[in-house]
This record gives sequence, structure tokens and C-alpha cells, in this order.
Amino acid sequence: MSKLRIDARPWQASLNVALIHLALSGAVILVIAALAFWVWFPTPYRDMLAGNRLFMLIACVDLALGPLLTLVAFDPRKLRRVLARDLCVIACLQFAALGYGVWTMFAARPVHLAFEVDLFRIVTQTQVDDESLRAAPDPLKVLPWGRPTLIGVIKPTGANLVEATLLGMTGVHLAHQPKYWLPFEAVRSQVWRRARPLDQLRLRNAAERQALSTALKAAAHPAATLRWVPVLSARSSWIALVSEVGEPVAFADIDSY
Repeated sequence: MSKLRIDARPWQASLNVALIHLALSGAVILVIAALAFWVWFPTPYRDMLAGNRLFMLIACVDLALGPLLTLVAFDPRKLRRVLARDLCVIACLQFAALGYGVWTMFAARPVHLAFEVDLFRIVTQTQVDDESLRAAPDPLKVLPWGRPTLIGVIKPTGANLVEATLLGMTGVHLAHQPKYWLPFEAVRSQVWRRARPLDQLRLRNAAERQALSTALKAAAHPAATLRWVPVLSARSSWIALVSEVGEPVAFADIDSY
């Protein structure tokens, strides 16, 4: 009885092409990493806003989606036009997924570190809509594309205070409302006055004590010349060490609440 002979698929060729695809994808991911961690989510915002986790998700999807599909779809025995079509579809799928991931990271990036009454609040792009941005002061009408900038927030009075309080109860804080934004110079002196001495900082465990020690080293200022201010984001609560000129010089993963 004759046996039907089936040619073995040349997996070595498929593997070689998939590895080339993996190398190219890795190069693209390195460029995105530089953009994400040096521009959009510099230290410590990558930890405060989980930017590192978002990047890892994007990287894993990109590195797995394209090369794995290429490994499965590439077969040198296919007609050239069929092979070109398959690889084109894979490239489109990969670029679509990568583009969506990069846009998500861009939209989630911090744009301002706003001093609000007695704390710093991180403002992300998704927390500011285009319509409300029109009410911002002229220098702040355009959100920064790079690293987050320091701004201040004016405390409303009268009817605006009632409105702001009600919005705050829904999670829309003063720092999320551009009409209350101010250049940081207008509140710089208030930062130091509102900041608290280091001896008033409650450290709950060894991890927080280590975080403070690391922040003091990074601040490069004598501890006696520093105070601390809470830093809040939608995901976490940290502290900022501020100098006498009212600017944050270091951050620590310490929940002050």
C-alpha cells in the first residue's frame, strides 16, 4: 500500500524570519521606551502612575503579536503574492496594536504637577478636556508634550467654591480645572509655608524609612533645609521633599494619609 508523502515544512526558514521580525520589533520598543521613560513618564511618575506596567503590557503584546504570527504564517513554499499578503496583514495588525498602545500611554501621561492648597496633585492629559482648557491662563492653554511642568492652583471663593467642592466630591479636583491654574511662580512662596517639617512625617514601616533615606540622598540638600508635601495621583499617595525655594527636589513612596 503506497503512502502519501507530505513534505515537511521548512521551519528553520520560518524561525529565521520570525527572529528578524523580533529584532526589528525590539528596536521599535527601545525607541518607545526612551520616549516613555525619559519624556512622558520620568522618575518618579512611572511608578506613581504605573507607567512602567503600561509600557510592559505594550512591549509584551508587540513582541509577541508580530513575530509569533510571522512564525506561523511564513512559509517559503507559498506563492510570493500570498506570502506578501500574509506579512502585510501581520504588519498592519502589529502597527495597529502598537499605535493604540502608544496613544494610550501618551494620553495617560502626566502633564502638570499642580500645587493645590497644601499638596501637589498630578494632572494627566485624560483629566483635562479641550473645552475646559480654553479657560486656562494664556501660558497654560497648551498642554506640554514632554515632561510635566510645575503649576499652581488658585483657591476659589463664593459660588465658585461651592461648585469646586461639589466637583471635588466626584473626583474632579481643583487641579483638574484649568480655569483655576496659575503659573508656579504665583504660588512658590506658599509651597514652603504649607510644607511640613520632616519630624512630622509618620513612617509606618522599614520600607518607608528606606524610601525617605533614598529621597534625602537624591535631594542633595541638608535634611534641616527640607520639608515635605503630599503628592496625590489617581493611583497613589507619595510625598515630595521641597527646598526653601518651594520646588520639589526629591520624591518618596510614603503614604502620608
